[in-house]
Amino acid sequence: MVREYIWFALIIGWLVQFCSVPLNAAGPDERPILVIVADKMDSQEFYHSQLPSVQRLIRESACALMNVRSGSGYTNTNSGYLTIGAGSRSVAPGVLNGAYPVDHMLGRITAADFWSWSTPREDLTEDPNMVVPEIGWLYTKAETADRSSVPGLLGRTFRQNGWKTILIGNVDSSAGSNRPAGLLLMDDRGIIDEGNISSAMNEMDLMFPYGYRFSISKTQREMDKYLAPRHLVVVEFGDFSRLDSFREEMSPEQYVRLKKDVWKRFDRFLGEVLNQYSRETVNLILITPTLSRESYNNKRWLTPLVIRAKAYAPGLLRSGTTRWSGLVANLDILPTISRMAGLEITGPYAGRMMESVAGADLSTLDDLHRRINRILIQQRGLIDWYLGIISLGWIVAAASWFLGKRYWARQCLFWVGSAPLVLLILPLLPETVWTPWVFAVLTGIVGLTGFSLVNVRPQLVNGYMILAGLLWLVLTIDQVTGWNLIRFSGLGYSAASGSRYYGIGNEFMGIYLPTALISAGCLQSRWGKKWPGLMILAVTLFILGWPKFGINFGGTLAAVIGFLYYGICSLGINFRDRRIGVITVVGTILALGAGLWDASRPPEVQTHVGIFFNLILDNNFKEISMVILRKLAMNLKLLMYSPWTRIILLALGLWGFLSLTGRSQRGIRNPLIWSSILVSGIAAGLLNDSGVVAFGTCLAFGFTYYFYDWMESDQLTVDS
Repeated sequence: MVREYIWFALIIGWLVQFCSVPLNAAGPDERPILVIVADKMDSQEFYHSQLPSVQRLIRESACALMNVRSGSGYTNTNSGYLTIGAGSRSVAPGVLNGAYPVDHMLGRITAADFWSWSTPREDLTEDPNMVVPEIGWLYTKAETADRSSVPGLLGRTFRQNGWKTILIGNVDSSAGSNRPAGLLLMDDRGIIDEGNISSAMNEMDLMFPYGYRFSISKTQREMDKYLAPRHLVVVEFGDFSRLDSFREEMSPEQYVRLKKDVWKRFDRFLGEVLNQYSRETVNLILITPTLSRESYNNKRWLTPLVIRAKAYAPGLLRSGTTRWSGLVANLDILPTISRMAGLEITGPYAGRMMESVAGADLSTLDDLHRRINRILIQQRGLIDWYLGIISLGWIVAAASWFLGKRYWARQCLFWVGSAPLVLLILPLLPETVWTPWVFAVLTGIVGLTGFSLVNVRPQLVNGYMILAGLLWLVLTIDQVTGWNLIRFSGLGYSAASGSRYYGIGNEFMGIYLPTALISAGCLQSRWGKKWPGLMILAVTLFILGWPKFGINFGGTLAAVIGFLYYGICSLGINFRDRRIGVITVVGTILALGAGLWDASRPPEVQTHVGIFFNLILDNNFKEISMVILRKLAMNLKLLMYSPWTRIILLALGLWGFLSLTGRSQRGIRNPLIWSSILVSGIAAGLLNDSGVVAFGTCLAFGFTYYFYDWMESDQLTVDS
């Protein structure tokens, strides 16, 4: 029997891997690529603009909102540019000024001399024309970072394949030189082939901050010179950035007036580009690497990205990084530009190639932006109120019970259990009501109504189990249908933070585990059979681990541990029984099969599970150790500062108090569910980079069940 199970698992894994067909590599395309960089440009202002050339560009292009979370935040200019050029989150020293001509004087030495001290010259076969002098410093930062990256991977990919890299424009001011786009375009040795980044590229304007502004005519002449086949040209439109850096030194009225002038100048420049270069002759990309201070303060934490190219139909963009139409990441620019030219990348990168969504309606982009911005504004308040509901509900329930108000004690706990369900379904309502007050009122209504319905015959079924089953069902449906609720939930993940874009995050994963165990126990107690409950656990495990659904590797491992514990105890299997070994082996084979299948898929569609398995297959133990250390560091930080630590301590304190007073000796009707919740929660806490959050949300729902069931069991004892 054991052999049949093993052979069946192996055959299934082989069939899944055999059926996965990799995408063909893109063919060579020698059309020039023009990248217009407009740093600090606001996404809402761009997509709502009524300027004719901006509107035309949007109509003719594939558009998206872009996550710009680099290695050190949303507004750090140098890190934002460096991240795009490396295709991985990168941190750049804030004092860097980007690229310089080789003969530019830096004090008493030239930029070339400084550069030669920074990097070995033995492997050079040509003299560079433009360099980033501090390339050695960037490599030192990359080697000490918690994520491996190759500074200049974008430029290296193009230069190694015979393309020329061209940089035009700057963000110079009267305070000094500033050419951050060099960090985006340079190769791994800090070299850029040609271009013009001198201050003479600007026009003098004493009425504009720092006395310089972007020159359309001078830039156009340089573009005409360099836009040719197998040329990657980056143009820096620096006026938004200049204006943003002077924002605090001017009146609001002056700032608004100057910004209007910048937008008109930018629109004229776009008009020149669109009129002269068609989609068939030049591949055009417009990017905004980092946020302005105004955008950041207003929590508009996504920037515009536009691709106008023959291979990209007008509409929306999406990528394998986000799996979200209309939303991409700055990490996706490197593989997209490289594949656009038909080039293969030789080096580590985290992004995925973008593609256009056929038949997409651009009007949905505005709706997406509004919803994301709304949840960013309200999310912190919603979480704080949820934490308050948990703490207050537990304390009031305990006090009510000791005062003899048993009905209201259970009612308070039912409200606590209803809160995550309300947070999950809140996105079904208009964005204007995504507020903490509405959340609290709805929690009270759902809790009061639900408790009245399920408290009719408590001797037959635990009302909290019905609530858990409903929440499990809604979470499962949301994962299968494309995460439409969790993406905009106050307890979900943030599209702007870039930590997760799809699947189930650690917050709801911590709730999903106890809802599955409670639902399984409910079915088993009602039907008197074990297989319905085990099926619930199997479905939960499948949802968590399958690359098209939950995609939470740490949550999957925690579920395996907790669910195996429940299954073994439920089936009455002795821990020395050899069937435990068979179950473990089959489960391990299935988990490895899913991971290897994900790793065998094209990079554009792999999840982080497949990426991790590829690290194992490549024997990249350095990166694996960095991943583990990063997760440990995150957990230690959260343990010290996360509010979920207080929830964990409060739950342990109440549990300990009940034990010390002897009142917990009355017990609960199904102690196996509670012990399995503890096993799952502890495993989730140890196996995730934000494990404190996962364990906290697990206890928030699981301990509420324990407390509720204990009270209900005692009530039934008193009534009898």
